[in-house]
Amino acid sequence: MNYRLILATGLITSTLGATLGWGVGQMALRRYPSQMRTHVSQGYQTLYDRRLVWVGAIAGGLIGMGQVCVLQMKKLEDQD
Repeated sequence: MNYRLILATGLITSTLGATLGWGVGQMALRRYPSQMRTHVSQGYQTLYDRRLVWVGAIAGGLIGMGQVCVLQMKKLEDQD
């Protein structure tokens, strides 16, 4: 298995997942698209601002690395 490819794919997809998590968090803080920010409690601001970024990064990394591992295992199986 090519571990460099797995690591690189994990880093790229975790970056994409973090970006997606940040975007979802910013959209969740807005009640209406025309408003920049609404009054949201501190707990939800922390959830939307920070935790969704981490959730997106972890999920993206796991999904990306898992997909590459499955593709490489299939390639090895086809060679046999």
